[in-house]
Amino acid sequence: GRGTLMADLLRGTKNLREFTDAVAVHMVDVSPANRKAQREALKCGPARETDAENGDNELSRGKNPRRRGLGEVRVPSNPMTIRGGSDGEEASSGGSTREELGLDTVDVGVSGINGAVVEWHETMDAVPPGPTIVIAHEFFDAMPVHQFTRTERGWCERLVAISGDVAKGRGGSSSIGDESSRDGDESSRAFEMVLSPGLTPAGALMVPRRLEGVDASRRDGLRQLEISPRSLAIWERIAARLEEHGGAAIAIDYGEEGPLGDTLQAIRDHEFVDVLTDPGRADLSAYVDFGAMRRVIETRKNSGVECYGPVTQRDLLFGLGIGQWLEKMVEKCATEKEVDKLIAGCERLVSGEQGALGEGG
Repeated sequence: GRGTLMADLLRGTKNLREFTDAVAVHMVDVSPANRKAQREALKCGPARETDAENGDNELSRGKNPRRRGLGEVRVPSNPMTIRGGSDGEEASSGGSTREELGLDTVDVGVSGINGAVVEWHETMDAVPPGPTIVIAHEFFDAMPVHQFTRTERGWCERLVAISGDVAKGRGGSSSIGDESSRDGDESSRAFEMVLSPGLTPAGALMVPRRLEGVDASRRDGLRQLEISPRSLAIWERIAARLEEHGGAAIAIDYGEEGPLGDTLQAIRDHEFVDVLTDPGRADLSAYVDFGAMRRVIETRKNSGVECYGPVTQRDLLFGLGIGQWLEKMVEKCATEKEVDKLIAGCERLVSGEQGALGEGG
């Protein structure tokens, strides 16, 4: 995202000096555009050049006294690396560099909001070890999904194929990004959804695991199933990190208890569009299966990590004190119009119309 939530968190905790002095902020984002927006939101000033080979920059060299108090906040050595090569340099077991694996800090700064050190990474593996508070806000809805349809042949996977007309050279848009493919007309699409002839390896692995523990009557009534193995793998790694180093994690997103059907959607210019029309020019998202994420924690035997939720957005906000916050904000309003606008905004947030949001830790 653009760093708005983190900016709010830093502002809300800036008077808790012991917490502020102890905390370091690590933003995980692969988008340079997002990182630039986050720097602005966190008031970190212009980007600093970082020596990708050793993580050296003016902050790590000790010019910032706040950073010295945090110790060496650097990327830990990759456990999958081996010594080798003609130059004796460190290389991964797969031949990839640390930069290619996303294990380097790509940017660093100090927030002008509360003075916290902020580092940017492309993967969570690059975040140094230690007690961690993980905040995943509208993160998991952007993870890829597999979709399955129940047929007389069993659970068949929905796959993307080249449109039949395009493959046969009869019309259609064979060029991704072609202006003619942007009207949503299925006849102009270069791709189409098809069903696999039978059970795929992904289906054989994912479907039974997701349906495990689901009530038989509900399981028998399912005709579609949507699973995000990437989300579950990331949640598992977060749980492992908390088990080893301590901390907590919260996932805030649109979603349901699950199992889910077809929730994949595409949005471009604030409007819903066909997911296969003009690929790469729309934002794709899918509901988060909070039930599946909870089972990830529940199946980790004797890990010491517990899961709470999912809870609705309404319950979460009331638990965080939105009622008391509203009372204080109303006192600061200068006009009745401002009061009405503030109350209407809060009612929208707690009305239950925004979808479920869950938390796990």
